[in-house]
Amino acid sequence: MRVAVLACLLSACQFTPLMNRIAVGEEAMVIFVAEAGDGSTDLFAVSAGGGPVHQLTFNRPVESHPALSPDGTVVAFLRQPVRGDSTTREVAVMNLVNAAERRLPLPAEAGAPLRLAWTDDGGGILVRTTTGVWQMVAPPAAPAARRLEAGELARADTLLAVGLGHPVFAVVEPCGEGGLCAAGAGGQRQELTSRGTMPFRWGADSVAWFDQDRIEVRPLGAGRSRQVMWTRAPRNPRQATHAPGPGSSRRGESGLMEPPGPATR
Repeated sequence: MRVAVLACLLSACQFTPLMNRIAVGEEAMVIFVAEAGDGSTDLFAVSAGGGPVHQLTFNRPVESHPALSPDGTVVAFLRQPVRGDSTTREVAVMNLVNAAERRLPLPAEAGAPLRLAWTDDGGGILVRTTTGVWQMVAPPAAPAARRLEAGELARADTLLAVGLGHPVFAVVEPCGEGGLCAAGAGGQRQELTSRGTMPFRWGADSVAWFDQDRIEVRPLGAGRSRQVMWTRAPRNPRQATHAPGPGSSRRGESGLMEPPGPATR
């Protein structure tokens, strides 16, 4: 650690919250929302394999709904400067390599942003708002957002949902009696968990959700669910996003692209 600090001093490099903790762009990671020790609502990061949790942002405004870029180097999120007033939410992005932040303005007619997703190539950010779906060009270029046309909404809806597999064969939705279900294009539904909440995509071959204050990861093929075993966890973790890292294939580690079977837990 002392050698790394000295090297930074000599080269004038910038310290970041994840420096020497998570290898940004090289290591699979999870970013989620939780309450910091001072009561603020911030973003936190942890290696996908578990371990210590690291606070990523340190702001009084409320931050929520993070979305990691496909390469895991940038996180987009919503920031709410006025607590309790969702109409003040704005879209922000943070470069995880150098911790630089940038606000991406929406036009006034867009309304309040509700959810974010990245385009497949990582070159754009989709924003679902109270008036529709808008697309922004990811930094460094950031012209005004444009509202998507009707013919573009099907693909945008898939990206904004929690899709299963690649290509996506189903999406995760709340079940009628609680828990989470996989909903296929033909209308068929299958229970994934009876008590999970806030699902999110975990690469091409798995899906994850919160089981109380823990993240549970379930493979889409054969295998048992597992929990992300973390330490120094903050209060009330929720709203997570995952970046699989460059070593994972588009097809997924198991190679199985079938609808999931019954829960094994």
